[in-house]
Amino acid sequence: MRVLILFSLFYSGSLFSAASIDQCILTAENHGHHYDATKVETSCYELIRQSASGFQKFESLEVSIFAYSNLLLIDYKKNDLDKEILITGDQTLLKNIKAVAYSKVLDRVFVLDTDKKSVFSFQANRGGNIAPKRTLLLDKAMSLDQLRIDDANQELYVLSTQENWIKVFKYKADIHNQLPIHDITAQRSFTVNNGQNFVVDIRKLYLLDGNGQLSRIDKSQDQNSFEAISLSMQSEILNIKADSSKLGITIISELNTLELFHE
Repeated sequence: MRVLILFSLFYSGSLFSAASIDQCILTAENHGHHYDATKVETSCYELIRQSASGFQKFESLEVSIFAYSNLLLIDYKKNDLDKEILITGDQTLLKNIKAVAYSKVLDRVFVLDTDKKSVFSFQANRGGNIAPKRTLLLDKAMSLDQLRIDDANQELYVLSTQENWIKVFKYKADIHNQLPIHDITAQRSFTVNNGQNFVVDIRKLYLLDGNGQLSRIDKSQDQNSFEAISLSMQSEILNIKADSSKLGITIISELNTLELFHE
């Protein structure tokens, strides 16, 4: 009997300390359920940071975002708010987060979930088991692989590597019937070949393909004529970064970093 009591105490909500990210995910599945108010402990926060990789992470001067599975952690410690916010639970609809993006203008997080084949948006300064403010349903897509945003024009860019397209939607695109159909469907579409990564600056969309070739296109046009960019990089391109409110991109390789600007 004594052993059973100790076992029960160890798993009680007040003494629980996550030993693995899998335990955090399991707890989050019940977070907020009326029959199980199990709370995700702050000991999970560091595990989320460690587990998030690639497009599941976002860093800016205002906020850091880390996502993994059904867990979305927002860290405001880089500004005056100085707080951490966790969004998770059954009402969030989150299941398998592939990519995140942050709107500084709206203080909103956009989340690409491959299990739900949707882009969800959440108010970044509200945590807990909250429903998305908007849901862009892309259930006919064969794959959803990356998400970028253009805050100046309030547009979402979504990449499907299996179908070789990047589609552009308005922030306000939603599955709810009260919105006009043109707000739900894609505003523009770009055909891409072997696209692995892309970014947008104030004028252009830059695409990095699986062969390490970088190309660009005017992001405001519904067209497919990408212009190849010739670079003298000393090693393979690892990553590209851009800010949709600024001109140009940063190209990162194993040996050097290059800033590329255009007229």
